[in-house]
Order: sequence, then C-alpha cells, then structure tokens
Amino acid sequence: MRTFTFLAILILYAGLSLRVQAAPVMVPALRDTADTYTLFYIDPKRLDSGVSVAQEQAILTSQLAALSPPLKPCFAAGDLNPSNIRCGKGNTQMQLGTSEVFGYDLETLLIGAPITVARGVRELWFSNFMSPNGTIPGDSVGRLARIHFTGRMAQFGMLVDPGLNASLASIQFIVNGQALPPKPLTTGVVQFVGVEDPQGFTDLTIIAGGVTRAFVADKLAFVPLANF
Repeated sequence: MRTFTFLAILILYAGLSLRVQAAPVMVPALRDTADTYTLFYIDPKRLDSGVSVAQEQAILTSQLAALSPPLKPCFAAGDLNPSNIRCGKGNTQMQLGTSEVFGYDLETLLIGAPITVARGVRELWFSNFMSPNGTIPGDSVGRLARIHFTGRMAQFGMLVDPGLNASLASIQFIVNGQALPPKPLTTGVVQFVGVEDPQGFTDLTIIAGGVTRAFVADKLAFVPLANF
C-alpha cells in the first residue's frame, strides 16, 4: 500500500513538474479556435453617400465572418503609417506597439481577404517600419515590435512576406522572458510564423533579422488560453 501511494505521489509530482517547466516553442500552425485579424482603413470621405463608417465596419465584419476559416477586421485610423492599432475588445484585445507597428498600403506578396470591398475601403498590412510615402520620413530599418494582450494567450502567429530582395531573413519571438531561436525565412515566399506557451502570456516581442529587419505581415492571430 505504501509503495502504491509513493508511486502515485511521484507520478503526480512529475506531471506537475512538467507543467511548470513548460516553455514557449515555435509552432507550424495555430488551433482552430484562433481569432485571426486582417487590417482595414475606411476613408469616410470616399464612402458612398449615406453610408457611415460604422455601417461599413458592420458590413466588413459580416463578410469576413462568412469566410472559411473566418476572419475578423481590425481598423486603422489612416492609410499612411497608422499606429496605435487595436484588434478585438475586452479580455481578447491585441494591442500593437505604438510607433512600433504600422499599417502598410503598398503591394506585397501577401494575398488579401477574398471579399469585394466598397469604395473608400482599403486593406492594409501590418509592418514594423514607417513607409517613405508622403511627407513623413520613412525608416531605413525595421523597429522592434511588441504586442500586448489584455488577457492571457496560449498561441500567436502571423503570415509574413520576407520580400524579394532578402531584406528579411528571420523572425524571432520573445515570450515570458525567453528568446526562441530565430526562424529562417525563404526569400519570395509568404510564410507562417507562430509561437505557443501552454502557461499563457500577455506580452511578446517580435525581432526581425536581415538586411533591413523590416517585415510586412497579415492575418495576425491568437488563441486565448481559455480556448487552448
């Protein structure tokens, strides 16, 4: 009886120990319970007469929800280097670092959402640099990109365009104070990069490696710990 009790305690302790020692790892895909966001800008001056921004946001939300897999819209405040981007609400909001992550409106290798948008609606990409367009000075290299979540997440991922000129060579995540090995990227191929930590996290850092260390991304996604 004592031997059985000792073994049971040992097995329980080993299980708890493994759970405590769980560490973040790179993953090839996220679970089906992920919330996946794509970025849009709605220009109120170019919408059809009688259509409000709120109405167009509702239309976009419905269009994206009908896709398989479904997407969710994230709305930027402008189409030229918008920052302070917030996606979602409540305890599942993703807050992209102010002056660290911007909207990018030029052509990339990324493929947008398969929907028809109204006049005045533009799909943007997420980037860690300022575009040189217009009068705002651009960046010669990409910036450190930090993301904060209002609730605990178990997974995060995104599609990345590494460019055609090898400007982006790798993506690295820092989660819960642990830096994962950089994931090499192939020039000219859109790739998924993702991270998982079963203990959950509220903050992560994205470090891009390469000549310019600049990335352009789409379909930023996360899985709340409660849905993991």
